[in-house]
Amino acid sequence: MPEASEVVAKPTAAFAADANADGYVTLGDASVWLQQVFFLPGDWLLWALATHAAPVARFLEIGAADYRGLLSGFISTCTWLLALIIISIAYQFIRDVDRKLTRGAVGFYDDTRRRWRIATAVLRQRWRGADVKRDSRSIEFAEDIELSEQELAVLRLHSDLGAGYALTVSDVARAVRARKQQTASLLDRLKSLGLLNRTGGADGESAYTLSAAGRALLIFRRLKPVSVNGAPPR
Repeated sequence: MPEASEVVAKPTAAFAADANADGYVTLGDASVWLQQVFFLPGDWLLWALATHAAPVARFLEIGAADYRGLLSGFISTCTWLLALIIISIAYQFIRDVDRKLTRGAVGFYDDTRRRWRIATAVLRQRWRGADVKRDSRSIEFAEDIELSEQELAVLRLHSDLGAGYALTVSDVARAVRARKQQTASLLDRLKSLGLLNRTGGADGESAYTLSAAGRALLIFRRLKPVSVNGAPPR
């Protein structure tokens, strides 16, 4: 076993291009190179103990003679497994960061496109002399709303109405084949979102027309109107 004054050779001291000592550097040396690299973690730990903690090395009876031995192999195996785990975690972290950055970039691109469409729509309406401030708010608000297919169908029904026409709760319920109470709740929600305007209807029943925000939403989503029995009700 090494004495305190003994100089222990480093694990890399035995490294050589001609690893199998046959006088030639050939492909056959590759297996020895891999073996040397595999045992490096364990060999370095044994060298560190023998060099910097000689009493511990003497107690454990370890030294340079244990290079590439059972203890070195066990330590090296644990070290490489730990390294693989760390690499796997780091790789997963990098992938997660990449996904978030990609989603952020896509979101930024979509938001920029949306704002560009809003700006161009505002400029077009300004050119035509429209009320820009009100319409731009309606366009931006309408585009961000999340609606169900049934709610979009109701808006499309109203988009087919001519000037002076409105749809009552019963009209809409028949068109979408839904219960009157359910349809009334659906219309109230669209009205609360500013997509429909409420007006007086026949027989004391509320009627609705499409608002500027509702029309803007249909325009931006490129949804075509749907007729009610071929013609709008009076």
